[in-house]
Amino acid sequence: MRSGPIAAAREGRHTPEKKKQELTCAERPNCRCKGRQVHAKKEKARADVCGAAQSPPQGKAGTRRKEKARNEEKRMKKKKKQGKKRKWLIPLAVVLLAAVVFSVLVGTKVIRINTLLAAGYPVHGIDVSHYQGEIDWAAMKQQGMDFAYIKATEGSAHEDECFDKNWEQAKAAGMICGAYHFFSFESEGAKQAEHFIKKVGDLKGSLIPVVDVEYYGKYVKTPPDVEKVRKEVRDMIDALEGEYGEKPMIYCTYNVYRKYIEGVFDEVPLWIRNVYYPPEDIGRKWTLWQYTDRAQLDGYQGEEKSIDCNVFQGEKGQLNNYVIQ
Repeated sequence: MRSGPIAAAREGRHTPEKKKQELTCAERPNCRCKGRQVHAKKEKARADVCGAAQSPPQGKAGTRRKEKARNEEKRMKKKKKQGKKRKWLIPLAVVLLAAVVFSVLVGTKVIRINTLLAAGYPVHGIDVSHYQGEIDWAAMKQQGMDFAYIKATEGSAHEDECFDKNWEQAKAAGMICGAYHFFSFESEGAKQAEHFIKKVGDLKGSLIPVVDVEYYGKYVKTPPDVEKVRKEVRDMIDALEGEYGEKPMIYCTYNVYRKYIEGVFDEVPLWIRNVYYPPEDIGRKWTLWQYTDRAQLDGYQGEEKSIDCNVFQGEKGQLNNYVIQ
């Protein structure tokens, strides 16, 4: 370090220049600082680094601007979030609408999905009564029908007027035939079995008999007593088995199955009706599935324009397991 007059003189020369680099707020024109801060110039940026220059204006105006900025940021985030929701809400709404429309069309039988699904089964058949009138059984055979269940009796006294002719002509056409009985809630099961046996007679070479249990008339709204129905159905099943040496089959709808048949007649072959979708949810093996009551086939002329169609769960050779020997 130098000392002496020369050094002092040099020091005196440089001191004012240094002070020019560090000015107080009072010495700076247009400075907004309230204190007497010292301002330094950055060598690199040559920019004012005063706290007043860096910080946003204080006071009510500054607070309002901050609040406005925060609100705008929130609004933009909310808008962006809503936009993302709309992106998946629209496709979801379209899918739900399509599902509702499809369900309505299936429920009203405009779309007959069962017909497409049933086509995958190898063995098909029909069930008929006097409602189909005169039937051309050869034409039924030509349209791929392998078997037919024909109504024989109802209750303890009624006979189907077309049974004899249908039975004879269907067998002559080479159809595998079976006879069914429409169960009455107003007659004893044993008497109904006796009536059926008397009408149908020998069934060797034919399919096992069927007991058709479904609601009708006033019983649609007021189903009969569960235990009473089960007893009478059991009496009829036992009587038919005693006569023909084979357990008969029970035909029923889902409602009747759940209320009277499920868990009680599990050893009896089941013919289930479901005209909306395959009966895979029934909870047990089924033998026949009535998949539609709206089929339109050639070869019959009666008051009923539609005909019931069914499939067998198995190959054609396995259908012989249900033929009385």
